Amino acid sequence: MSYKRHTLIGRLAQVLAAVFAAVVFAPAATAQSTVEKSETTQQVKTSEDNVKLAQEAVKKPEDRQTPPETGRLAGDYSVTSSFELGYRFVDTDGSRQRYLSDVNVRDGLRVLNYSMDMRAITGSGLLFDYLRADASNLGGDPQQYLSLRVEKSRAYHFDGKVRRFNYFRVLPTNSNGYHNMDLRQQYSDFFLKLLPQRPVRVNLGYARSLAKGPAGSSYTYQGNIFSLPGTARWEANDYRMGIDATWRRWTFMFDETARYLKNDTFVFADSSLPFILTPPTLRPGRINFMDRDDPVRSKAFITRASAQGQVADRLHLVVRALRVDERLRYPSIETTQGVTSASRPILNRTEIVNGFAERPTRSVDLALTYDVTEHFQISNTFTYYGFDILGDNTGTATIITTPATVPATTTSAFSRTTNLDQIRNTLEGRYSSRRFNASLGYRYTTRNIVLIAPELNSREEVDQKTHTVIGGMRYRPSNALSVFFDVEHGTRDNAFVRVDQIDFTRYRVRANLKATDTLSFNTTYTQTDSENPVPAVRNETNFKGVSVSADWEPNSRFYLSTGYNYDDLVSEVRIRYRSAGVDRNGLSFYYARQNFAFADTRIAMTSRLDLLLVYRYLMDRGAPASLVLAPGADNFVAEIPLRRHNPEARLAYRFSNHFTGNISYRHFSYNERLAFIEDYRANILTISGRFNF
Repeated sequence: MSYKRHTLIGRLAQVLAAVFAAVVFAPAATAQSTVEKSETTQQVKTSEDNVKLAQEAVKKPEDRQTPPETGRLAGDYSVTSSFELGYRFVDTDGSRQRYLSDVNVRDGLRVLNYSMDMRAITGSGLLFDYLRADASNLGGDPQQYLSLRVEKSRAYHFDGKVRRFNYFRVLPTNSNGYHNMDLRQQYSDFFLKLLPQRPVRVNLGYARSLAKGPAGSSYTYQGNIFSLPGTARWEANDYRMGIDATWRRWTFMFDETARYLKNDTFVFADSSLPFILTPPTLRPGRINFMDRDDPVRSKAFITRASAQGQVADRLHLVVRALRVDERLRYPSIETTQGVTSASRPILNRTEIVNGFAERPTRSVDLALTYDVTEHFQISNTFTYYGFDILGDNTGTATIITTPATVPATTTSAFSRTTNLDQIRNTLEGRYSSRRFNASLGYRYTTRNIVLIAPELNSREEVDQKTHTVIGGMRYRPSNALSVFFDVEHGTRDNAFVRVDQIDFTRYRVRANLKATDTLSFNTTYTQTDSENPVPAVRNETNFKGVSVSADWEPNSRFYLSTGYNYDDLVSEVRIRYRSAGVDRNGLSFYYARQNFAFADTRIAMTSRLDLLLVYRYLMDRGAPASLVLAPGADNFVAEIPLRRHNPEARLAYRFSNHFTGNISYRHFSYNERLAFIEDYRANILTISGRFNF
């Protein structure tokens, strides 16, 4: 595969790659952000400047003024703000669709960052005491974020957040390429607390979620499977009102939320609709025209209440309750024209379906904690959770074919009821001291499931019980070293299917070492083994993971974070499938052996020039080369052996205390050993200017 670069990007890539190669990194774990979001030396000093602003505000006029490098005083407020505007240049080669599914960064102008921090110097302002506004990646990046926080002591507290996501997934090797999406999603959340320091507080909130865009699926019609294009749009609005109060040693909360959901899915297709698996020469079934509309409407009323406090000097109580009443209507109208599996033209086929469902849900948590001594506690947590799903569905289907005498009409009607009641109880003892903490407990769960189909005169009831032992400890032999260990062993029934409980054992060991004030190390080992004891199922999964990392920051001019992860997953499942009209039994194996490394550093090359570098490397080796399957022609191995390579570099030059120029380069490469069609290379160059004022 040829690898193309624009001239400008290619030259800058070579320069920055040479600088990057000059720095040697140790193996690494996960970097949490891109190099564009790494803090420069000046940004690290922002908190120090905020302190200086406060000091300057209270100085006497005759004192010598030493203003900080960033920030300013505006009336009764100290203000720190920044604004970063930039432009992205993107060059890709290979699978553009896979690149957009993974990274989805495109060309264009961006507001990379905006922030403003205002604090009342005296602690009490006219309209607010504290205001913080943030925004990042506005203008088309896959993840965009805006937030606003405003506080006024004893009056109000407001939080507002808006997140936008561009979700793109078009993969030819995923479900044969027919479950593709290109959605624009937005999540908004606004919360207002009135009288935050009073004994009784009022809470008001509003949240909105929506998504819209093309969303494909598959569709079976007259014996053939088709790739079906569609358009999805869903929206949910939450309205919240409640109070919380404090009385003596108790805190109470009560609120009510009304949620309204609408989901409109629309499909329109013509004779160009492609076949997926079967060519038309083998099965003549065909769609020439299709129109389908599925408007879903749902509303729910959610009631929550809680109380927590001290029953006695050593006895603590927490009670929480939840009640949800949800109702949903699902009408669907579908009209098609085409050819039957017997090669007869379908002049018209109309299906009308009306569905209705309601789901009342209830939940109660009760936790009691008794302080036996200053260092030893006993707690018991009781949880009840249950719901009922009551639904019915009626439909009619009318088919007119050629030749035909009268339309063929069929009707259907059915209803289903699902009832679940679950009780979970956890008894635990905890010991804590300055150097040593330990806990040991027992969890018991009982679950009753009832499935009812009235028109079939069918009633099925299942009772499940699980037992689990849990424990953990933390030991600090010195102020610099902490060692953690926790374990769970028993059975679980969190999967809502009619199979026996899963036997599992999970344990984790973790250690933190603070070698010096500037250097620390972390390491974790995790292992989880689970198995379904039913021979006919034979579902067994084994996972092992180890991670090590180190952080070193000797001063504000240098920072290094580095680490390494290794994850090993093996899963074995007994399967039953149909091939050429014959039912067959076999085994499905899945292997993942991932090595992941990262390094993240900041180097102040001069008092004005910062070099920031990030490197990530992922390799999944898939199944072992020496793998020997159990005898049988129906055993399958699934794996995704791949390599991902992601170096990043950024130069930030501070022209003045108020302006910093940035140039960053990010490279992505993706290589699959078994599916070269999805391999890609990508270069992203971003030039930006950051203003501090």
